[in-house]
Amino acid sequence: MHADHIFGSQLLDSESTYKRLEDYERMPVSSNGHSGEASESRDTLIMGAGPGGLCSAYVLTKAGVKATVVERAPFVGGLARTIKRDTEYGEFKFDIGGHRWFTKNDRLNELFKEVIAEELLWVNRISRIYFDGKYVDYPLKISNALKAIGPVTAARAMADYGKQQADKRLN
Repeated sequence: MHADHIFGSQLLDSESTYKRLEDYERMPVSSNGHSGEASESRDTLIMGAGPGGLCSAYVLTKAGVKATVVERAPFVGGLARTIKRDTEYGEFKFDIGGHRWFTKNDRLNELFKEVIAEELLWVNRISRIYFDGKYVDYPLKISNALKAIGPVTAARAMADYGKQQADKRLN
């Protein structure tokens, strides 16, 4: 399976993979694969057609490096995929892994748009914690958290946190 034939709707990326690829693209490689004199052809074998493998192949082939992706499973996407199951009650879809993309890295967001622009749906992220019958914004906002949990519970939580930090230092 070659990199230019594997892209589907479940392509994702991780920041650490992208940073390592940036370094690789700048590093001269000799014909024997070691750093040194630059070579016109470099071949790369990528094991796994999950988000990291697919993105690695995409970035490498875009940089002119031949990349071959091998995958043990009969599908691409790794854990970032959806499976369909037909049951007596109808067809159901199940997300196997995370399908939520969140990064503040503009370069990664641009790469993501480039790869799956037609299928990408941007939504504002709203996360909350349900605590004692009330919703608390997440990431936490001090005023909202104090209002939702009250000053007594907040004081207990801060005391418990302080105790845990002190215990860590003593151990």
